[in-house]
Order: sequence, then structure tokens, then C-alpha cells
Amino acid sequence: MNHPRNNHRNADRRSTGGRTTLWQGTSVVLRAITEEDIPRFLSDGVVDDMRLYGDGYVPFPVTDDVRRELLLRSTRPPEGDECSLAIEAAGELVGSISTDSCDPRSGSLWYGVAIFREHRRRGYAIDAVTVLLRYFFQERRYHRAGARVYSFNEPSINLQARLGFREEGRLRDAVFTMGARFDVLLYGMTSAEFDERWGSR
Repeated sequence: MNHPRNNHRNADRRSTGGRTTLWQGTSVVLRAITEEDIPRFLSDGVVDDMRLYGDGYVPFPVTDDVRRELLLRSTRPPEGDECSLAIEAAGELVGSISTDSCDPRSGSLWYGVAIFREHRRRGYAIDAVTVLLRYFFQERRYHRAGARVYSFNEPSINLQARLGFREEGRLRDAVFTMGARFDVLLYGMTSAEFDERWGSR
């Protein structure tokens, strides 16, 4: 039986235009977000999902113009190593992935990923995260990656476990939303742990 790790190793050997690209995984490609992508993000309600699962609360209703302005920020050039990228599968936009709080001096970063509802449970999130982390670990010389997950977000908790992230801390009752308090779970993975689980390029 072929192990998922081997699939990712094979993906690294794929080529586009005659050269290997770090931005291509087994089933997804990471690319810049363009203004042409914005209608697709708006149609899925991903901005509201990002506010709930990223900021930890249900936002006020806003117009599509406000959502569009939030998304337009993702099309701007990266600031340092902090970036927002589109996730594409078979030529179709299926979600986005981003980094924040990047600290090249200590070699640490945080990441977040969002897959459109109808494309979930197809392995796209795992593929996208491993592509992103391989780039930061093997090209940008980062040492560790982290993820912040709210305790009500079971799919993301399961994703971190499948990726091999370790729960390193828990901020108890740190978030209030939907009439209840929830913990913030802190996950981490080092570059050595990534290589052990997913293989080097």
C-alpha cells in the first residue's frame, strides 16, 4: 500500500514548464490570489468563516463591498514572509492558505488554511499545508511552524493531528462565541519533525 508521505515525495519531483516547483503538491498548486478569485470567495461565504474560525467570533453582517475590501488585501504583495495564497486543484480554486507572525530571526511562523465547503474532505488541506511548510523549512530556513485552533473547530483539530502537529499549549476559556467559552489550542511542529513525517525534497 502506498503511504501518503510517499505521495508527497513523488509530488515534489513533478515539473512545470520543464522545472521542478515547490508550489505543487500531489493534488494542489499554491499560487497568488488575484482579483478574479474574489467572486468565488464571496460566493462561498469564506470571509465569514474566516472571521469565526480565524478570529473566534461571529461577525456583524456586512455588505459584499466590505468583504471584497477584506479579500483585496490578499492580492497585495507579501509583507516579509507573511503571505496569502490561493489553493488550486485540477485548475479550480478550492481555498486559501496564509502565514502570519513570521519571525525569520527565530525561524518561527504561524499558518492558517481554509477550504471551500464543497471541496472539503478530499485531502486538499493536508496537501496545501505540506507544500507551504516544505517551502518555509527548506527554502526560507524556518525552524518551526505553529497553528492556533479554537476548541470548537473539530475539523482543524483533526487536521493538525493528521499533519503531525503536537498540542503544545492550551489557553483556557480564552474565547467567547455562540453563547459559550472555548479554549485556544496551540499546535507546533519543527522542521525535523516535518522531515521525519513527510520526507525532505
